[in-house]
Amino acid sequence: MGEYVYKGYMITEDENGYYWVNTSTGDSASEFESFDAACDWIDSADAATQAALPTHTFQIFYIDDATDRGFEARIQAHDINEALRTLYDEYDVYQVTDWDVLD
Repeated sequence: MGEYVYKGYMITEDENGYYWVNTSTGDSASEFESFDAACDWIDSADAATQAALPTHTFQIFYIDDATDRGFEARIQAHDINEALRTLYDEYDVYQVTDWDVLD
């Protein structure tokens, strides 16, 4: 029996080996047969929440790691954290200097 935190959700294992996900309202979701199944349920709930959010265009100013020159990128994302993850995944970023929401 144990308790785990995954993406802000508390997953509790009961004495029978089943896993329960506690939601933000304090309610428990249905039981899951494995920890991975509980994590998959959380991932799908997060995906549905993200899909409901509006998409914005972020203009991010950054310094390139290889050349030490300043550049800008326009990235469409639901929030600034998602935009920054995309920036670091797709560009050679040394440092983000500024950002703005264009719409």
